[in-house]
Amino acid sequence: MARSAGETIASIWDIVFGGINIYSEKQRCIRNLNLEKFKESLTKKIEDIPIEDIQEPSLSIIGPTIEKSKYYFEEEKLRDLFANLVASSINKTKADFVHPAYPDIIQNLSPNDAEFLKEISNLEVIPFCMLRYQKRSKDNQTTFFSYFDEGVTLSRCILKYFYWDNPLYDFNPTIDNLSRLKLIEVTDKCLVGESNYSSFLDNSIYNYYQSKMSSDPKIMEREVTMIKGVIEITNFGKNFIKTCVI
Repeated sequence: MARSAGETIASIWDIVFGGINIYSEKQRCIRNLNLEKFKESLTKKIEDIPIEDIQEPSLSIIGPTIEKSKYYFEEEKLRDLFANLVASSINKTKADFVHPAYPDIIQNLSPNDAEFLKEISNLEVIPFCMLRYQKRSKDNQTTFFSYFDEGVTLSRCILKYFYWDNPLYDFNPTIDNLSRLKLIEVTDKCLVGESNYSSFLDNSIYNYYQSKMSSDPKIMEREVTMIKGVIEITNFGKNFIKTCVI
């Protein structure tokens, strides 16, 4: 009976904990694979630097960058940012743009943040619209591009940029984070010309709320409206993009 109980406990232990070693080995293999990918990417980026532009990297940059990067090998988009930063620190043509804060900034980005930065890397300003459900403005009888009035904000920032597989994706956390890191600045300025904003009328989020609010009995008094604005990339953000993104 004691032997039977012992065998039963051993069987249960194997079922519950037997996979730990397998899991650890699997994770080690994945990490080694991602480390090799990082080294390959970094090697290629350095090989692309003209020999006359190669310099001894600053330890204050290269040290923290390598140290922090080892925790992000599995995130391809972030891994690439770290590789770009290492390569930039070796490239004397980018020496004036590299900043000791950059390793910490990359550490504070999500893969979606990194993808968004790459998407806007060739822009200086990005039009956006705040989406509101509000009282219809007397001087604006359309259902878009109004002014602030009594109501609620549905989305603080909708963009022309969106994910095809998830058109209702909320970019507000990304905008908040990039703004917090001083890479971008959200302003209430707006670009001249309706053409800069007209495509927002086909935005999936705008259409979603238009449809959702259509059953509101006060629809004649209220509207789903957009407040135009602009996101500007700061000088600090431009330098970050030059050294870490492109």
